[in-house]
Amino acid sequence: MRRIRRIIGAVAGIGLVLAPLTACSGGDSPAPAASEGTESEAVEPITLNIGFLPIPDVAPIYLGVEKGFFEEEGLTLNIDAALTGQTQGVVAGTYDFAMANTAATIVAASQGIPIRYVAPGGAEQESADTAMAAVIVAGDSPIEGAKDLEGKRVAVNQLGSIASVTIDELVRQAGGDPSTIQYSELGFPNMGAALDAGEVDAAWVVEPFRSINELAGKKVVMHNLYEVKPGLLFSTYFTTEAYAQQNPEIVERFVRAVIKSNEYADANPEEARAILSSYLTIDPAIQASLRQLRWPSEIDRDSIQLLIDLLEGAGTITNAPSVDDLIL
Repeated sequence: MRRIRRIIGAVAGIGLVLAPLTACSGGDSPAPAASEGTESEAVEPITLNIGFLPIPDVAPIYLGVEKGFFEEEGLTLNIDAALTGQTQGVVAGTYDFAMANTAATIVAASQGIPIRYVAPGGAEQESADTAMAAVIVAGDSPIEGAKDLEGKRVAVNQLGSIASVTIDELVRQAGGDPSTIQYSELGFPNMGAALDAGEVDAAWVVEPFRSINELAGKKVVMHNLYEVKPGLLFSTYFTTEAYAQQNPEIVERFVRAVIKSNEYADANPEEARAILSSYLTIDPAIQASLRQLRWPSEIDRDSIQLLIDLLEGAGTITNAPSVDDLIL
């Protein structure tokens, strides 16, 4: 059996909760053979602690475990599917690697936190019809587009990050003043209820929460990631500079397995969709209809530079890191 251990954080929401804890361990199994491209002798088995938000972005990791890509590299994954704290966990040494919102990690790097990107996470689609991230409003809202968000209350899952800087840019392009937008931080599962209660005027969501809310009657007024840059790389796997320097061979093994997993998921989107129910309890109708993201095999430098520029332009960061500083 594939070797994976999972520590599950709490998620609540309409049509989406985390699946019950499951695990299968290869504690007594022999070390796996080296993968193609590694040394001919068996690789040393190791357990890695990984942290990320339990959303469709990470489907390739679960597929990679199922297909044996991590086992080929001698890796057992101890996964903490937590709602927050990925950067802090890596810095504290709780996690060896984590995946998080690219803009959030740029902000952390600008504050002197020595993180390094090692592999791409998820990327937005290249058309509005298939885009998985969107700004939604109540079905009867008068808001129709970017300019209408001027002066409105907008919920995002994290302040000063990829949602707000991309929304601000589109409002600016539409001739509005993004400084008048009132942002509030709210978990994805709670955004639909906040719209229903009139607590916010608009909310930024990703799948599966976009599909959940559309089925509940909300309407989409903006595909902010796609509209800023089709194919925008919005999440990355990272570690600390110190860990990478001290464990270069482990980093290489992890990156090989992640890239192989990403390539497999991108080439087999229906398998990526099906794997969601192995780590999430999700309404079958939502699972069948949600929009898939893309899983690239390389870190897109242009996406990172664009996000650096947007964050710096918004005044969110003042000591901007370079792309070279960020990518290992």
